[in-house]
Amino acid sequence: MTFWKRIKRELIEPLERRREGLQYLKLFEKSTRKLKEVQDRVLKDILQEQKNTIYGQEHHFLKIKTYEEFCEEVPLQTYDDMKKYIEKIKQGKQNILTKKRVVFFATSSGTTSEQKFIPVTKERLDLFRREFLLWSTRILSKHYRKVLKGKTLYFAAASLLGRTEARIPYGNITGYHVEHLPWYLKQKMVLPAKYYNISNVKERTKKIAIRALLEKNITQLAFAAPIEILLFLEYIDKNKEELLQIIKEKNKKRWKELQKLKEQKKWKGKYIWPNIHLI
Repeated sequence: MTFWKRIKRELIEPLERRREGLQYLKLFEKSTRKLKEVQDRVLKDILQEQKNTIYGQEHHFLKIKTYEEFCEEVPLQTYDDMKKYIEKIKQGKQNILTKKRVVFFATSSGTTSEQKFIPVTKERLDLFRREFLLWSTRILSKHYRKVLKGKTLYFAAASLLGRTEARIPYGNITGYHVEHLPWYLKQKMVLPAKYYNISNVKERTKKIAIRALLEKNITQLAFAAPIEILLFLEYIDKNKEELLQIIKEKNKKRWKELQKLKEQKKWKGKYIWPNIHLI
């Protein structure tokens, strides 16, 4: 990597994202002062863009002028109502629900019913990033600067569970976002993205536990559901003897710190990672 490329990568890119975040935050806060106007404009833009899709034609998007008309033409839908459209997209057909090409399917866990496939376009992924940028700019810069001085332990699910018959990838959106983070944010993550795609649950949990215990300076815990961190803490408590033995082989200094906590009966998250500022 040349000197100037390194300067761009390590200094300019993070500053550009910071400036983008501040601009987006300013626009967002301005929009909150005129909610009805903004929401009507967003609906109008969606209807205009999607009017020639199969779904848009069937529901007369071209004729809809008001929110009330939209509610009449597009009543509340269930996944079963949308399934026939989604199946076509899975087969590779486009311009069904969205004008833009579907590049990914975000999947549900399927614990209470069959697995659901939510079509995602590149534009929606870009919007996800902007939403995260909005949150991080607001929260981290104003309230939790100390978070930036350490690393984030983020619990995500597998980004790639398979592909449809048209070779469109599907998986969990949480893992997908981690894989596509900017390089400077990936450096702040305790876990490499590949960990989330380990299919064996026991192996994945063990690897995550070892990596997390080795890293003392964790300043943020992030997860999609609170149960994830509770189960994780339960795991490291039940398996602390085995985990400590592995830590001892990898980093004796860190092992001594953790061993002392165990002996003092302080084997708890707040002592294991004393610098946590944001959950």
